[in-house]
Amino acid sequence: MIMVLLILASCGNYCDDYLIEQEVSGIVTSKYRDWKSHNLKKLEVTNEDGRYVLVIDDRNNMFWNFVEEGYHLSKKRGSTKIIIRKNNVDYTFDFL
Repeated sequence: MIMVLLILASCGNYCDDYLIEQEVSGIVTSKYRDWKSHNLKKLEVTNEDGRYVLVIDDRNNMFWNFVEEGYHLSKKRGSTKIIIRKNNVDYTFDFL
């Protein structure tokens, strides 16, 4: 099963609410730009429940430039923060 999650920095109340309601945790298995979809930045995250595709729009590219395949990513429902675990250290990115 593949689920698509949309992570946008600022696109109004709808996207803010959508982001807050999403929950995902797993290993980043792929990082790419989808040339067929207007060059959107996408991450694939895999866990025991399946594979998730996150669409990333972080405007200043800080998150995009930081995250790499193999890192652990987690985002809790009710939060706008994504946590990346790199070398046993947690890095937090807030998207709102």
